[in-house]
Amino acid sequence: MKLNAKMVFVAYLLLIFGYGATYYFIAADFNVKHLSVIQSLYFSVVTITTLGFGDIAPVTDRSQIIVASEAIIGLFLNALWQYFASTIERQQSDAIARNLQLKNTREIILFYEYFETEIVEFRRAIGELTQTSSSLENQDNVELSFEFSCLSGLYQSSRNTMSGINKPIIHLYYQKLDQLL
Repeated sequence: MKLNAKMVFVAYLLLIFGYGATYYFIAADFNVKHLSVIQSLYFSVVTITTLGFGDIAPVTDRSQIIVASEAIIGLFLNALWQYFASTIERQQSDAIARNLQLKNTREIILFYEYFETEIVEFRRAIGELTQTSSSLENQDNVELSFEFSCLSGLYQSSRNTMSGINKPIIHLYYQKLDQLL
């Protein structure tokens, strides 16, 4: 049987009414002549919550044992409620942490995918910048080599048609570098 808030609340109410009825029937054991129903319930609430104002006090051994048992049960129920509340709080905290971890993982994966495409585009720009105009067939496996004879072609139009850019090679390179950064 799983503990929940309603069960603890019902247990408190049943105990309050049960002990209140007991106090009503043993009113002679207290320092008052007569306990009304309201006074009996009031004393039961004050006792189970361990407030104990002292306006009504048990006088006989029997009434002291009954009042003490209600106070002990009240303390037990309070401890049970505290355990229940801390368990719920811990579960909620764990759920929030898991959701945050999943969200962060998704964001990292999305960033990685974006960053990977930027790196591919930058490598293509480097390949176009560093290759001679005759060896641009395989741009995915670009070997980064630079020949000074290529410097004359830095301002030629780029052959990168994927991005629809018709800029000089050197401009495309710096644009891709900025995007990568």
